[in-house]
Amino acid sequence: MGQCACHPEIETRFMCMKHNNYLCEECLKCQDPELYCKFRSACPIWFLGKKGGKELLDGVEVAVVLGQMGLEVYLVEMLPQMLMATTEPEFITDVEKTLDAEGVRLLTNRKVAEFRNRNGRGVDVKLENGETLAADFAVLSVGVVPNIELAAQDAAGKRKPLSG
Repeated sequence: MGQCACHPEIETRFMCMKHNNYLCEECLKCQDPELYCKFRSACPIWFLGKKGGKELLDGVEVAVVLGQMGLEVYLVEMLPQMLMATTEPEFITDVEKTLDAEGVRLLTNRKVAEFRNRNGRGVDVKLENGETLAADFAVLSVGVVPNIELAAQDAAGKRKPLSG
C-alpha cells in the first residue's frame, strides 16, 4: 500500500512497477501506454485501465494480476514445480518467490478433479486429494509443452539435427 502520486491523501494498492509510484482508482491508467514496459504482462494498472480491450494472458500472469488487485488467489499445479516443461529450474524459484510476494498461494503436486457451481454463488474446486477450494470464480489455464519437432526444423521446414 502507498499514497497515490496525484492524490497523496489517498492510500492505494495499485503500484506502477515501471515508475515505482502508486495510483488511486481515479488515476488508474497506464502513464506510458505507447512505450515498452517489461512489467506490462503482469500490471493490474494496464489491464484495469483498458476499457473493452482484449489481451491473452497465461495462468501465471492472471494469478499475479489478481493477487496485485488484492484477491485471494490459489494457483494449482499438478507437477512438483510450476513451469517445469518450459523453464530452467533456477528461474522457477524466482517466479515462485514473486508469486508469494504478490499473495498467490501455489499448490504443487495437486490436480483439479472437478468444478462445482455453488448455485450462482461461486464455484467449488475439488482436487484429486479430496481438498476443496471455495472460490468466487475459477480461471482454467492449460500448460504448454515445447514442440521439439518444430524446433528441429529449419525455416524451410526441413528436419535438422537437434545437436550441433
